[in-house]
Amino acid sequence: MKNIHKRMPLSIQKTIVLREEGKDEDINALSIKAFNEEKEAALSLRADFHNEPARSTLFRNAASLAMDCREYAEAEKLAAEGLAGNPPQKLMNELRELYQLINARLYMEVS
Repeated sequence: MKNIHKRMPLSIQKTIVLREEGKDEDINALSIKAFNEEKEAALSLRADFHNEPARSTLFRNAASLAMDCREYAEAEKLAAEGLAGNPPQKLMNELRELYQLINARLYMEVS
């Protein structure tokens, strides 16, 4: 198994600290950076179905970060990629819940 994300990306750590400190002005840029880093990591395992649960975890995280950035269509695609793998049941349930939440947001955008 590949050695993927031994620790949280630095941009995600910085975003968490900024939220705790109430520094909203820098959060958006860091959220976008964190999303792009997690998406890149997830896509690097797109076809590596033998690398579970790392593969689906990365797609779940990337989809969640896409939602934080209000990139709902991108979040939907990433969650679907995670569901296309073979994650453990708990992670599968988390991805399904996330997918439903994303679709609700997409529906609200269209309405």
